[in-house]
Amino acid sequence: MEGSSELGLSQSEYEALTEAEQEKVCRQVSERFRAAGAQFVIRDPKELPALIRALGE
Repeated sequence: MEGSSELGLSQSEYEALTEAEQEKVCRQVSERFRAAGAQFVIRDPKELPALIRALGE
């Protein structure tokens, strides 16, 4: 979600936010994805392999 177009921020804009602000905007995007029917939401593509492994169990 950090690179999501739904976030609406460039990488530099995102990185300029404080950690608390990053958490807040990511939580808001996660809530929008879930409200739209997403079963799983990952914040970073690096989390995808772990999700795939967990789904395979």
